[in-house]
Amino acid sequence: MMTKDFSPVILAAKKNAAEVVLSSPITPDGMTMLRQMKELDYNPKAIVAIRAPDDLSWGKAMGPTGDYVLLMGGWHYKVNYPGVDKLNAAYQSKFNRPADMQTGPAYASIQILAAAIEKAGTLDTTKIREAIATIDMLTVVGRVKFRPNGTIIDPCPATIQWIGGSQKLIWPKEFRETSFVYPIPSWKER
Repeated sequence: MMTKDFSPVILAAKKNAAEVVLSSPITPDGMTMLRQMKELDYNPKAIVAIRAPDDLSWGKAMGPTGDYVLLMGGWHYKVNYPGVDKLNAAYQSKFNRPADMQTGPAYASIQILAAAIEKAGTLDTTKIREAIATIDMLTVVGRVKFRPNGTIIDPCPATIQWIGGSQKLIWPKEFRETSFVYPIPSWKER
């Protein structure tokens, strides 16, 4: 974290003709890494960065250098599930921007908890946990169900790609705004 020089890793990837970069940097590191990839003219076919480009300010801060980066935040404000329009309107009204990626899952957690409390008919945590385990409901992140071990069956594996300085939903296909750009243009073509 907070590395100032990614050149050893970038040059090794370039030397070995790595076609895809898979990373999970914090935002400042992701920005540094991409700027150094451009400086070193390393042109992979795809760049996946979990966390770093999640924030909507990425596009403004990075300009064309931040384009074509893929991220999988699990949710996007343009998925068309019941309640997303109202959630987005409230978020837009309060923050003057589209809802962040974490907004949908956070809101869905409250939807699930409220449904479980209602189903349990009590605030007893054991009964609420048992009710959550049986949840099968439509939320702002899509249909939510849980496996027997308590882990969620991912309802909306939203995949986003930065294009033209903004996040574009590319998956799930029924909600996508645009097609996945692959291979990404070289630094010289941007």
